[in-house]
Amino acid sequence: ERQIKELENYKAWLDSELDDTVRSIESQDKKREMALQSIETARSVLSMDCIGETTRSTWEEKLRVMQETIDDLAETGGMNDEERDLSVQLADQRFYTQNTITHLKVLINKHDGSCCRIVHSGLKNVGKCDIQVYFDGVINGPHCIKFTEKGEEVIGWIIKKVMAEIHDDTMKTAVEKFGRKMKNILRLWLALQRQLMSVKRQSASDIETFKNNRDELRRA
Repeated sequence: ERQIKELENYKAWLDSELDDTVRSIESQDKKREMALQSIETARSVLSMDCIGETTRSTWEEKLRVMQETIDDLAETGGMNDEERDLSVQLADQRFYTQNTITHLKVLINKHDGSCCRIVHSGLKNVGKCDIQVYFDGVINGPHCIKFTEKGEEVIGWIIKKVMAEIHDDTMKTAVEKFGRKMKNILRLWLALQRQLMSVKRQSASDIETFKNNRDELRRA
């Protein structure tokens, strides 16, 4: 995913450079259009019999300059050889960069990341819940209790393994914070489930504890 982000930044730069090239070509097209209009005007003026020699000479010079402009634009296409080669290279690079991004995204969609494998392994080896055997990968029923009874140990194992896979300090801080929150959530959830499943009479103190755990879980 980091490589995709870098490639997308590179593609954005290529797009910017190509946009500059397109604007340059559009500018040349506009210059060509204006030159053609000037040529048409000059020819119209020169076709008049009533203009003086000085005026005729001025418009003949204008016609000559505009014709040279049109010839130059026709010869170079608005760009010199170096600019044209650079534009081709940019377009090629953009094409291959976009194809690489698309290919990497397909691979990611087909691939379980390291963290996903670590979570599955932690549930299976520490929590004794193999998520692969459950329908659609969803743990339910008594196995939820089984998992949360070892919730702190499972989360601790997962966080330790995940931390070894990442190198960004901001991400490490986020993972540590997530681990603390998950341990607390599992602890509260297990306490609530045990009370809900209990068949013994609940005292006023038990009920108050249940309410406190419920409210804390909602805030977690």
